[in-house]
Amino acid sequence: MIYSSPKAIYNVTADEIESSLAEDVVQTYDLNSFGLFTKKTYQKQNNGWPEGYIVASQGSQITTAQFNDSCSLNSDNVSFDYEKINVSGKKVADIFPPNIINSIPKHSDYIYISDQFSRILKDNQTAFANLVNSNATFPSGSFVYVPKSVIYNNTEFYLFDSSLTDFKTLAEWQQKLYPNFNYKFDTVAGYKVTYFVDSAGNPIFDNGKDPAIEMNGKIYDGEWQVKGNVISETYGAPPTTWNTNYQSKSEFALYNKASYDFLVAQIQTYYK
Repeated sequence: MIYSSPKAIYNVTADEIESSLAEDVVQTYDLNSFGLFTKKTYQKQNNGWPEGYIVASQGSQITTAQFNDSCSLNSDNVSFDYEKINVSGKKVADIFPPNIINSIPKHSDYIYISDQFSRILKDNQTAFANLVNSNATFPSGSFVYVPKSVIYNNTEFYLFDSSLTDFKTLAEWQQKLYPNFNYKFDTVAGYKVTYFVDSAGNPIFDNGKDPAIEMNGKIYDGEWQVKGNVISETYGAPPTTWNTNYQSKSEFALYNKASYDFLVAQIQTYYK
């Protein structure tokens, strides 16, 4: 079992993080070709919050599955291949995209730290400038693990109690929300779904085109990940000026304790 123990760094408390986890996770469902997986028993344990399971591990490669009530290894089964990068002696600025203070970096420029977290920090421009311009360096033994590939081994559909709609059928949902796009009506593990497809009729991920799922006779807005390497720049529909469909490597980057403790201390030095 993989456990997590959330730690508040800036602009939120640990209690707020844990309250959100306890409330949100139990309301989520994962659907793939192996079945519908629930998380109603999700709760904090002695070792922390249960995140999932290690399916396989060898060298820099690891395959994990997401926590679920049936302890199945088929829920959100994802294979990672990591590169270990030594950041000892590097400055804080070295883990951010170049010129982040005065520009908007490209999606692919975020390697070590996510764009979402960067935007939160950047909201306080004075503190962010001081953080990025700090001369402090990562201590010896600091490493960041950056993924070379993140492969979803199945196409995953996600739905939530809060995403229930008033639509009576999937066809009504699709015609109302995506009438000009090519959607396929399908059945996954006995559940009716509809999702965006390319000209050949194959499922293709596009940030702006969600799927829908019918559960217990009700229609839910969904999210999804199509099977494949989600950090490849060829993943999903072709990018546009405003939208890319692959995820940045930084969203899956992992810090060892030395690099994490240093970065937390630096953030808390300038954000008070």
